[in-house]
Amino acid sequence: MRNLYILLLLMPFMAFAQPGSWIKIEFTQFIYAEKMEATLCFNQEESLYLFGNQTLIDTVSKKMTIRITDDIGTAVYKNLNENKLLYRVASKSQVSLVDDSFVPPTWTMTDEIKKENGLVLQKAVTFFRGRTYNAWFTEELPGSFGPWKLGGLPGTILELYTEDGVLNIRYTKIMYNQEKPDNLERILTKYTKTYTMKEFMEYARAKDEKFRAAVASNQPRDGKMTITTIGEPVERIYEWEE
Repeated sequence: MRNLYILLLLMPFMAFAQPGSWIKIEFTQFIYAEKMEATLCFNQEESLYLFGNQTLIDTVSKKMTIRITDDIGTAVYKNLNENKLLYRVASKSQVSLVDDSFVPPTWTMTDEIKKENGLVLQKAVTFFRGRTYNAWFTEELPGSFGPWKLGGLPGTILELYTEDGVLNIRYTKIMYNQEKPDNLERILTKYTKTYTMKEFMEYARAKDEKFRAAVASNQPRDGKMTITTIGEPVERIYEWEE
């Protein structure tokens, strides 16, 4: 009986070790209370995090929210062997691949432990690009990946949230023995331009200023249009700005 118990404990790790085997975790993600579904797929070396609404144009009354992507949406790709993090952003005009490789943040382990759906989770805290993050991770899942851009813990992150409530990501389902994501090659090879993170932020800010100037120049003399942004970006400050 004892040998059977040990075998049952090792089954997820045995499945993960098989060639070509991936684990898939489904998440619910909130950014400023906006709900979206997300998925994290990973093996021993790579991970792919997909989130956001694909090809969405939403108009409500006189207020219009436009969010245009392609059928993939936003993606974060990590490769441990190459120490690489790539951030894919799609818009109406182009698909950009951003090299956002950085030194992983330093985590502070806490003594807080909880059990959830048969898994033991431990809490860790870090400060990353202007916000404090709380993560609940489990060593019962192999790998050191997590949702969005964070990882580097001795286990897989299943919950991630900022202390100020801007970002909140929680897992809903775990699936083993998954195939390699069929859109991974397209994400890594089919894009219009590549940037460093600094170059992309400069491009995005210049594009935003150009858009605002164009809107202002086309306003009728007796009319007025106000462009507002809901909240700050999740990443408030970057390494080159510190």
